[in-house]
Amino acid sequence: MTGALFEIRRLVHRYKDRTVLEEEFLDLEAGTITGISGPNGGGKSTLINILGLIVKPFQGTLTFKGEKVEPFSPVARGRIATLTQDASLLSRSVEENVSYGLRAIQHAKDRKARVGSALEAVGLAPSRFLGRSVKALSGGEARRVALAARLALRPDILLLDEPTAHVDEHSNAMIRRAVLHAREAWGTTLLISSHDREWLESISDRTLTVFSGRIFKEERVNILAVPYDYETETHKFGGTVDEFLNPLSCPPPSGCFSAILPASALHLSHDPDGIPADAVRFHSTVSGVFLSNKNKMLYATLLFRDTPLSARITASQAGTITPGQAIYAYYHPSDLSFR
Repeated sequence: MTGALFEIRRLVHRYKDRTVLEEEFLDLEAGTITGISGPNGGGKSTLINILGLIVKPFQGTLTFKGEKVEPFSPVARGRIATLTQDASLLSRSVEENVSYGLRAIQHAKDRKARVGSALEAVGLAPSRFLGRSVKALSGGEARRVALAARLALRPDILLLDEPTAHVDEHSNAMIRRAVLHAREAWGTTLLISSHDREWLESISDRTLTVFSGRIFKEERVNILAVPYDYETETHKFGGTVDEFLNPLSCPPPSGCFSAILPASALHLSHDPDGIPADAVRFHSTVSGVFLSNKNKMLYATLLFRDTPLSARITASQAGTITPGQAIYAYYHPSDLSFR
């Protein structure tokens, strides 16, 4: 299948009087893996819960396979599966947990084969684990059983919220293998949220950044935020982003506390005389250079006042940039946006 499997249009979601997610359009192409990253509280879990039809958005249209959908839509029954951060298992055997979803949608055909295949996909041998109580599982094994329960459905869309959080290295690798297997074997479309940017980029066809309720579709963006205390709902330091980050940012519009700068708009130079006169410049330190697995672009990672930043660089620049090196970074004010 090709084309958009899932479409979002004019999405707005609010908790009380606070807007937590706002997106004009977003498409999930069939058979692709989309990664989403960003800080806690930015809207990642809300997006997954809306797409998983767990939460109905305050406003907007969701279209699945050309049909409008919302929670309990029959067309999505068994076709959209979600693994949330707090997904728990039934106090039963592994087999009963993995087959539960199939029983719920009254899928009797090849049920046993699907359960075994799903366990194998997450690296748990059916001969050893089918009859095991979930109480005898390690944390990583339990997370993999929860994933297997979704894989057994062979859904069209699988949504995973921090699937590798708090799991061991082996389980991390098995979850990665299972995700790729789902796409290759069954054509599953995936949307995956993770704080592990390197892991996420190693499996995703594209990576989005979700911050302050906004979805940034650029490959990499720098989020420059005044720290926010979600318990008291106040911005620490009590100032503007300009006061906190100066001279990195230009004066923001009134009421904004964060600046967003695409990595492609942050440039590096060893020669201050070669920097355009209208650009904002600052000293930074190179912490690393890497090649993105997905877009094959080169990036340098920087530190500015202990704030990590990413800048896209050329192949010729890569040969002159080394970790620990001091360098000028600069951008044009028109490339900044604010929240």
